[in-house]
Amino acid sequence: MMVRTLKWAIAIGFLLSQGLAQPRAVLQGQVVEAGTRQPLSGATVRLEGTVLGAVTARSGAFRITGIPPGEYVVSVSMVGYQRLQQVVRLGAGDTLRLVVALEPKPVGFGEVVVTAAKRAQTLQEAPVSIAVLEPQMLQERSFTRLDEALRTLPGVVISRDQVSIRGSSGFAFGVGSRTLLLVDGIPLLSGDGGELKYDALPLLSIGRVEVLKGAASALYGTAALGGVINILTDEPPEEARYRFRLYGGVYERPRFSEWDVGQRGLWGLDVGYAQRFGSVGVIFNGATVRDESFRSAGDSYRWQLFGKVRWTLSPKAAVTAVGHYADDDRGNWIYWASLRQATRPGNPDSSQRVRSRKAAYAMHWQQSWTTRLTSLLRIGMYWTDFANRWAEEGSNTLPQSSAYSLSAEWQWNGQLQRQFLWTAGIQGVGNFVESVLYGSRRQLMGAVYGQLELGTLQPVGVTVGARVDWERTEGAPAQPPEVSPRLGITYASWFGVQFRATLGRAFRAPTVAERFAAVRAAGFVVRANPELRPERGWTAEIGAMDTLWLPFRTWRLPLFADIALFQSDFYDFVEPRF
Repeated sequence: MMVRTLKWAIAIGFLLSQGLAQPRAVLQGQVVEAGTRQPLSGATVRLEGTVLGAVTARSGAFRITGIPPGEYVVSVSMVGYQRLQQVVRLGAGDTLRLVVALEPKPVGFGEVVVTAAKRAQTLQEAPVSIAVLEPQMLQERSFTRLDEALRTLPGVVISRDQVSIRGSSGFAFGVGSRTLLLVDGIPLLSGDGGELKYDALPLLSIGRVEVLKGAASALYGTAALGGVINILTDEPPEEARYRFRLYGGVYERPRFSEWDVGQRGLWGLDVGYAQRFGSVGVIFNGATVRDESFRSAGDSYRWQLFGKVRWTLSPKAAVTAVGHYADDDRGNWIYWASLRQATRPGNPDSSQRVRSRKAAYAMHWQQSWTTRLTSLLRIGMYWTDFANRWAEEGSNTLPQSSAYSLSAEWQWNGQLQRQFLWTAGIQGVGNFVESVLYGSRRQLMGAVYGQLELGTLQPVGVTVGARVDWERTEGAPAQPPEVSPRLGITYASWFGVQFRATLGRAFRAPTVAERFAAVRAAGFVVRANPELRPERGWTAEIGAMDTLWLPFRTWRLPLFADIALFQSDFYDFVEPRF
């Protein structure tokens, strides 16, 4: 019955989006740099209030077809350039050509982000601190994993597989992440341990990364205690794009002979293809990395696959499907043997190996009902599986776990008047675990949220919102609902400085692994504790940003400055005891 209802809902939505049959218009042209008139490749051209858009080719050219007659706001943006908006009127069957000249700007100034409010807005409009990893940085530097790139951002500290934003978490072995990881807005934390998996998708698939700093549960719920990392996948260009990257290197031999495990190296290969064919765009990427490691029993071999298909059903509707798979075979390195043998494992059996597999599939249905009302349906599945390949069969300490994390979210964005924007939605997450370590477990979570933005086009902007989360874990006591409010204020001063202030609450529900792990391994004893309560915290921040121009003899150097003062208080942290 539910499937039949969903089919009817999709069919009705599709028919409503078509409108009356009439000749469509075409918008085409070129994006160039102001002053030099050089073509800009990779600029994004969007029609506000619709799902229509294009990415410029190497010649700077773009073409958008199937546009219903009417008046539109054309938004053109590119990293390193000031965003430009222009109003155009298109009649039935018209073909309009535009030449858009973008002014260079400091990186970060006027940047468009989507993570702060679950909608597109400039960095200056956001009442919270956000750091952005640009595509150029990912392409020009020899990163092999996402965590290597995240280390370059201010306020972000990586400790093995755990990330800490502004000191929200140290390193706690076996404890889930206090930072929420998203891929195009869909959670990507393992269903059993709530862990980040940096190798879940190839780097070539990443268009940009946005890092929201501070409590963010008012929009994102559990795990957004310290912040949110939102990976936005790449978009297919108009023309065919082929990518190929081959890299390698060797580790320096240690100065102490006791640490020397022989000459070791690393090599990797990335390949990719992307192109749009009319209303359908595709991306396919693959990667493989062989790391021999500078430590004994620390080597790894991994490979990854990624695919994305975007189908523009109509000027007001689009469907995107994304899938990726990763396989990692590595040595079971946990800790060193001693200071004298720092590159040799302290494990009783160093021949043990761990195989970790990850697969994720997602569907996005974006619908513009009117110029002031849009919806976005996200459905995702994330499967993780790890096992020790050489452990004795039948041992109750066998480190094996397989988990599915299913998520669905229906988000609505609207505009009441010119200066009043709202966001609301419902979300559900189910984690299903089959493990020798944790048993057969089920964890269900549901939430409703809403946010109102007042005066977004005035010198003073106010954002208020809240989210209510429910969480139930099989075999654990029921917990009361978690209410996470947020208040944000922005002020655009007359002298150019943009001020902001925010106060928000966040929480993190204990994971299945934290509540039910019972194992003795490598000298440690872990006991089950179903009574664990959620972690909670508050974050307060004030900040300011501006662009300073440093004068020289014949030119000026732009300097983008962003200053923030913040305080975070956390309670009921889940920490191991020895």
